[in-house]
Amino acid sequence: MTDHYNVLGVPRDASQELIYAAYRALVKAFHPDVFQIDKAFAEERLKAINAAFGALSDSAKRQQESEKTSRGDKGSTPEDAKNWKRVCEFFPTLVEMEKEIVSVNVELGSKFRFTILEKKAFKEAALIRDSLMMQFAQKRFGQDLSLQKAGIASLQLGFRRFALAINQACELVGDSDPITILKRLAMDYPDDAIRIYSKCGLQSLLPAEENSLTPGLYRIKGKLSFRMLPDKTVVVFSEANQQLTEFRKFADIKALLLTYGETESSIHRLENS
Repeated sequence: MTDHYNVLGVPRDASQELIYAAYRALVKAFHPDVFQIDKAFAEERLKAINAAFGALSDSAKRQQESEKTSRGDKGSTPEDAKNWKRVCEFFPTLVEMEKEIVSVNVELGSKFRFTILEKKAFKEAALIRDSLMMQFAQKRFGQDLSLQKAGIASLQLGFRRFALAINQACELVGDSDPITILKRLAMDYPDDAIRIYSKCGLQSLLPAEENSLTPGLYRIKGKLSFRMLPDKTVVVFSEANQQLTEFRKFADIKALLLTYGETESSIHRLENS
């Protein structure tokens, strides 16, 4: 059985970015025009490198690869997949748990399935999921809970460059000052940070922004209408062109935009307001 991770020289929890970077470096190093010592050897290495990258760059194939390595045998069999599917019929919550953990790391999902099946720990599935996620977060994002939350949220939302940036920052400066790290990354990747920090309750670390709106009536076309009061609080009185019976109040325009997933550029002031 070929160990594709070993061929590329990356750890088993490597990010897709790291796998791609390792692949590019190896292809360059073993190109026949560069590796003049033994061209036949270089060609064989390139075949192995391309095969490894083909397996690990595809999420489905990578999951199969991780199942092989986590079992320590010839890999997942059709019977394994059949058993898991049948188990999920008895315990349907396992399906969502698996999706949640796979969104963070494919190999972690395989380990989750294997652990559940091997130990028949169906009732303890949530604890196993949380334990695997915590171990993964500590390994990738340090010991601080805020960094772990931001890293996991980044992966779940698909912002893998942000997760990689947290990992690199922790390796560079450590995790003893998480606030400085998270504020710096929010400046480097402002659009990503808004989504990520909102998901994990770290909005206070987003850079303060002055908005250009003054008190009055405003509308986000097709979505809502609201009034900004003199103290900058915002009251939404209409959604989807329907008058609300109970108005929604926000501390400021930033809080409203975060809640509705909009930007200030989408706001239009109503005439005569």
